[in-house]
Amino acid sequence: MTQKLLLFALLNSFAMYSQIIFNDDFSSYSSGQPLSGQGSWTNNSSLNGGLGSCSGFGCVSSSIVNNTVSYPNYGSAAKSLSISSNQDAVGTTFTGVSSGTIYISFVVNFSAAVNDPGGSASQDFFRVMSSGNYNTAFRIGAYNSGGGFVIFIQKGSGAKVLSSALTYNQNHLLVMKYTFNPGLNDDLVSLFVDSNMAASEPTTTIQTSDGGAG
Repeated sequence: MTQKLLLFALLNSFAMYSQIIFNDDFSSYSSGQPLSGQGSWTNNSSLNGGLGSCSGFGCVSSSIVNNTVSYPNYGSAAKSLSISSNQDAVGTTFTGVSSGTIYISFVVNFSAAVNDPGGSASQDFFRVMSSGNYNTAFRIGAYNSGGGFVIFIQKGSGAKVLSSALTYNQNHLLVMKYTFNPGLNDDLVSLFVDSNMAASEPTTTIQTSDGGAG
């Protein structure tokens, strides 16, 4: 099943609680063109873990579209990134963080998602790399669930943790929280779904420390 999502403000540190280290709302990019090659974004090729150019089979880049997405008290953007299944990913670098807490937020709008979380591959649409181009600190993905879809988070190679079902064709705000802890393999990954941005930090929707990677 085709998976389509629209994102904006990728890697936008939660301004309420921390310094912004990266923000992108795609407003200056050309619609109808691949994201790769615009701004600091490049195709996620099999070489060098994601920041080189992509060539050959499968290098179909996600594209910028004139679709407005917004969320109350968060913001809006007139342009979005459209991603479908089996497309080559696009990546960029951002200022590294190794202590404290980071927040990563963006808005998604799904028209469909893949089935079978038990038997599928990772099916992530967003991941953060750490300490090397092939080391995934955590990822976010989605699966079809009845008439809606669920979001999952996964730390390293740990188990996927699933949210409750969400509604298709509706804007949803996702806020990831990564907390660095002093021990080995005890960093905590949390996800807030559809938070009230005008209020204080809510109880996490789902979270995990499974999977190592800090």
